Amino acid sequence: MKRGVSKWRAFTLVELLVVIAIIGILIALLLPAVQAAREAARRSQCTNQLKQIGLALHNYHDRSKVFPYSSTISCSAASPVFATAHTWVEMTMPFFEQAAVYNQLNFSIGNNTGTNATLLTNLRIDLLSCPSNPKGLEMKPLSATAFDGWSVATQGLDYPLCAGSILPDGTTPDCPSTGTYCISETSVTWGTCDVSLKTPGIFNRSVRLSAMHKITDGTSNTFMAGERIAYYLNWGGAYSTNFPIAFTGQRPNSPNRNLTNSGAYTSNGGFSSQHPGGVNMLVADASVRFISQTIDFATWCYLGDQADGNAVSMP
Repeated sequence: MKRGVSKWRAFTLVELLVVIAIIGILIALLLPAVQAAREAARRSQCTNQLKQIGLALHNYHDRSKVFPYSSTISCSAASPVFATAHTWVEMTMPFFEQAAVYNQLNFSIGNNTGTNATLLTNLRIDLLSCPSNPKGLEMKPLSATAFDGWSVATQGLDYPLCAGSILPDGTTPDCPSTGTYCISETSVTWGTCDVSLKTPGIFNRSVRLSAMHKITDGTSNTFMAGERIAYYLNWGGAYSTNFPIAFTGQRPNSPNRNLTNSGAYTSNGGFSSQHPGGVNMLVADASVRFISQTIDFATWCYLGDQADGNAVSMP
């Protein structure tokens, strides 16, 4: 009896190429969806980290009845807390699971000297770095060997406090004049030690006395902190006393940033992120909002100030 002849045959080259092309198209269609899902997860983690920072600031306020100074800076005041350089990051460490580091800090000397420098050098704290920022754990900024005030590697700060419409030494590219909604300060006050000095935002550079009762625009309508890509700012370190804050005189993700020069602080000292379309911002009521980079500029600036009297609501 004759064996049956199989009717199956191999793929032709054309058929194989068609199958490969279809698979390639499917991968091309799925890849953006996978990337979008990953970014959504990273943005959610970023939101949670800002929320933790907000709770740390509130817990500090509950204990001390004031918010921490954004930084202490050497000046002529007699109090030793003013005579040494430290930042709000160090002051709030006990409230975000870094009590072990905090307990070893010596606040009678600067954070970049002696045992403090040894302790903070190369210290990585994930909470301070946005997971969407590929340079978030870099120990140096663009075009510099270390962050301001340091000769060794320290972590950048992707979540600075909000100083509102301050004058950062000079005008910003997005706000070319002072005395307006985007730069309400008319003179530079950085480096002074007058704790009672009026300041537009909840925080400012150097020593300022900030408390909940000063937020007369409402805690649900005032920014407390937000995102900034530390890699693009020499002064954007977690322990740099110059700019542990950001200002609203630059639009979020401003197209006028100078991404080839991290020394351009009037351009790069505003809020920015790697998230498509906007930035995460911590509100004074400890909630976190994603703010579109197309937000009306005046509204953006008013939300950064704590007591300007402008009735604007959080988007």
